[in-house]
Amino acid sequence: MIRAGQKDLKALELNNKLVGIARTINDGLADAVNCDKRHIIEGRDYYFENLLGLEFRVNLFSFFKLM
Repeated sequence: MIRAGQKDLKALELNNKLVGIARTINDGLADAVNCDKRHIIEGRDYYFENLLGLEFRVNLFSFFKLM
């Protein structure tokens, strides 16, 4: 199921590939990344990053920093 806004996202000219669209719902008051509900609207909730011959699977809630 693709809605109008999602079609706009898929039409963006990016240097990389868009692999998924997700929506998270947090009903809490905390200033933190909490996920009460998660909806994968299209695609998947992870991507692969290659660095120095190693392959990393980075998911939706991962913190992955390159410097």
